[in-house]
Amino acid sequence: TTLWHRDAECATNAVQTCSSGCTAGACIGTAAPGVILWQVRPPLVKSGDTANVNWQVTSVRSCEVTGNNGDAWSGLSGAQISSPITAQTVFTLTCIGLDNSTVTRTGTVNIIPVFCESGAPGCTN
Repeated sequence: TTLWHRDAECATNAVQTCSSGCTAGACIGTAAPGVILWQVRPPLVKSGDTANVNWQVTSVRSCEVTGNNGDAWSGLSGAQISSPITAQTVFTLTCIGLDNSTVTRTGTVNIIPVFCESGAPGCTN
């Protein structure tokens, strides 16, 4: 995991530390983070229903999924059921790669609108 250089006097000195190892006198590049799976389903729910949030990633140090409804999970993969959704909810996947880059994905769940005619039973208009 370290590149070494031998100078004219045969002294060996460390030149560079390679986080992913080295080969043929050079560091092996670190793979960029990859999102294999990101799903927020269904995209439309009745108020109070839940959604399924699924993700799987590669070449990352850490990942977090957050919803603007207060839901939060972490891990390199997951299959979670949201808390009841009562308003438009945006879920965000944020991962930090092995190369320190960031990858982000979002998914939105909307509420199915309910229409009622003024004066109809149960209508509050």
